[in-house]
Amino acid sequence: MVEQTERLQAERERTERERLTAELEALRYQINPHFIANTLNSIRLMASAARADAIAAMTRDLMRMVSDSYAGAGVLTELSRELASISAYVGIMKVRFGERFALEIDAEPGTESLLVLRMILQPIVENAILHGFAGGGSRATRGTIRVIARCEERMLPAPPCPESWAVPLPGHVLVLEVRDDGVGMPPRPVAPRDRRAGPGPESLHRIGIANVERRIALNFGAPYQLEIASEPGAFTRVRYVLPALARIDVAPEAGDA
Repeated sequence: MVEQTERLQAERERTERERLTAELEALRYQINPHFIANTLNSIRLMASAARADAIAAMTRDLMRMVSDSYAGAGVLTELSRELASISAYVGIMKVRFGERFALEIDAEPGTESLLVLRMILQPIVENAILHGFAGGGSRATRGTIRVIARCEERMLPAPPCPESWAVPLPGHVLVLEVRDDGVGMPPRPVAPRDRRAGPGPESLHRIGIANVERRIALNFGAPYQLEIASEPGAFTRVRYVLPALARIDVAPEAGDA
């Protein structure tokens, strides 16, 4: 009876791991077709106008993004790669929308080698562009998107690591922020359960934020999360509180983080 119970428990755990893995992969790739389709459409329009230099630059940035998004089966990647991918993505969006927004990256020394979930910044930066600066009519504005990374001392429970080659730095968290000084969002609750996919720009906004929130929850659990603050006509700030993860072969001592 004991052996049978243990066998059933192991089977349930294996099934749950497989379910979570499948859901995580679906969430990871959910966002990709959207920006690839928009980018390819922009390339098509530029080709019609024979803007060869712009096509070359945009294709280069797209190749960088696709490479980072689909390369390997791993869940984690270095923050430095995510930041490079964001720079490429903003380059693509500037071709589409012009010089309405600038990108500033402020990564505290030492954070760029830490590990983050793949494609965790792009949906939020996309939201900042589409909702903060790229609106039509009176909503169109100009400004800056800032991506900030810092490592903080904070005693939170050690999370499970989604990769066997990664290890959390005890007593530390990685805090990421995406700030923009665009049009802001209305002061209303933004609960994950209310964000469901559907037609139109608002559903794309919901997909992006819900996607990131769900991946953080599935990989790390509470209290790691996404925090959103906004003031209409002034700013939007999305803050990630994530475990500080490093590759086992390069993880520093806790006092050096």
